[in-house]
Parts: sequence; structure tokens; C-alpha cells
Amino acid sequence: MEEILNQILKVKGVLGILIFNRNGGLIENAGTIGLVSLKKVGSEIAGLFTRDEISGNLPAFLQINYTHRILVILHHPELNLVCICQPEVAAAQLRLTVDVALANLLKDKKLIKTLRKI
Repeated sequence: MEEILNQILKVKGVLGILIFNRNGGLIENAGTIGLVSLKKVGSEIAGLFTRDEISGNLPAFLQINYTHRILVILHHPELNLVCICQPEVAAAQLRLTVDVALANLLKDKKLIKTLRKI
């Protein structure tokens, strides 16, 4: 899994990566992000994907732009992959890289087993 996350970190402008289970529990993180608010971030992201009013019509990809950061969120029923980026992130390269990374993460039997236990 570390190798997969490192591929994403190589994209210009990516500061960190978080992997949350479907309940918002932090599974893995990489990069130069602080751990202070990760639980809050995880629960907020999980909340985006579990609200009853949208649960049948979920987006697979979200980008949230803040003044000094961009959150790129890939949603899959098993996990949420979150990239914390600088505004000047190479967006097209990031999108391609995270699509491949997500596919590879979903092939990781150890990760899937961990996700399903929680």
C-alpha cells in the first residue's frame, strides 16, 4: 500500500493522502499533513456519503476548493481516498493517478480484509 500512496504523493502539489473506511475511521495516511483534525475530517467525509437523502445517488469523485487547499475525494463503497493538495496541483495528472491507485488499493487483499473488519 505504501508504494501506491507514494505514487500519488509524487504528483506536483499533493501534500498528503488519507484513506478512511466507510464509517470515517482512518485506515492509513501519508505525506506532510498534521494528525490534529483527521478524525473530524474522516467523520465529515463519511457523513457526505452516508446521508439518507443522497445514499442512492453517490458521486464517485468530489473536489472541494478552499482558499489555500483543495480536497480531492474518491468514494468507493469500501473506502474513501482523500488527497489534500495545494491549489496549483497538477489536477489532470492527479485524477489519472488516483484512479489507478484506487484500482490497485482494491486489489490489496490485506487492506480489504481490514476494511471489512471495521
